[in-house]
Amino acid sequence: MKDEKIRVGIIGAGGWAKYGHIPALQSLKEFEIVAVSSRKKELAEEYAAKFNILRAFGDEQSLITHPDVDLVVILALAPEHARLVKAAIAAGKDVYSEWPLTTRTSDSEELLALAEGKGVRHVVGLQRRMGPSARYTRDLVKQGYVGKIRSARLTGSADAFQPIMPGGYAWAFPTSNFSHILSIYGGHFMDALFQSVGFPKKLTGVVENQFPFITIEETGEKVPNTSPNEVMVVGTLEGGGLFSVQIEGGQQHRTGLQIDITGTQGVLRVTNARAFENKEDN
Repeated sequence: MKDEKIRVGIIGAGGWAKYGHIPALQSLKEFEIVAVSSRKKELAEEYAAKFNILRAFGDEQSLITHPDVDLVVILALAPEHARLVKAAIAAGKDVYSEWPLTTRTSDSEELLALAEGKGVRHVVGLQRRMGPSARYTRDLVKQGYVGKIRSARLTGSADAFQPIMPGGYAWAFPTSNFSHILSIYGGHFMDALFQSVGFPKKLTGVVENQFPFITIEETGEKVPNTSPNEVMVVGTLEGGGLFSVQIEGGQQHRTGLQIDITGTQGVLRVTNARAFENKEDN
């Protein structure tokens, strides 16, 4: 093991960088953020000045290939992930990509093969599984707190994906961009659940688009929306228990997240009134 810090370059100067990755990385002595890039160079420069980061780029390729960057952290919009991850792998850099990794399974499979072939370390940011509450839940279940699992139920809501949204989010309206309630909230929440209770053996699910048109907040224009905003999934777990998941976007009442895990010896309930904040990426 070397004593040198891992030098990080961040692509994307948005909410995930400002409120999540930058504060977290700067609190860890093993890491040093040496560069940040944004589609708007002036925004990258603003972040560099605010967080005392040495280099700011308006061109992500310059960050990826810079010799002082060991680890590339990709916080750009989801449709950009595949291209940026591939560029980082080609440069021989370790890479962290926020979830979702890509918008298509075939692209994700290709990136995994490329990373393994190149021998670079690679991480996808399904960070909920690493949260203290999720890890504690996992430990309790593993230690037999509820006995043999009979059922697991998750309900989650988000006030994001409303029928009236700012124009800056219009890129997320098409289903093909894989940035909707199922892909984002479903990915994070179900990953955390299945890390605790085991993965599905079989499942069935339905999605519904209850807001087929979105009103642009600034102009009043109504534009088509093809992304789902209501999700229900039921199935069986590998260990024999049953599970159900309901995730609702555009909810007015912020009922948050609730998980109930029942077993032969008891019940474990996990709640979070806020689910998680919706931050814009740039």
